[in-house]
Amino acid sequence: MIVVPVSFAQENRMFMTSHSRRLLDDPRGLIAINPKFDKLVIGLKAAIFDDQGRLDKEQSPHNDLTDCFQMLCSLFKFKPANEI
Repeated sequence: MIVVPVSFAQENRMFMTSHSRRLLDDPRGLIAINPKFDKLVIGLKAAIFDDQGRLDKEQSPHNDLTDCFQMLCSLFKFKPANEI
């Protein structure tokens, strides 16, 4: 097992939020979520964030899955489409 520490400082939360959004919105389809993970899909579609990039855990369904997805996405590095 490899343990990767993740900082939940304000700057890192904003990065995780924006980075996961960029990966999901990329026209190349970099991220594909199997439909059997319906709770994750619901959590991502219904996630509510504040101005500082923090997930509102009281208003967002399946917030732990959304947090985990954002942490996972922060490990992916990619070049923008125009640099390939």
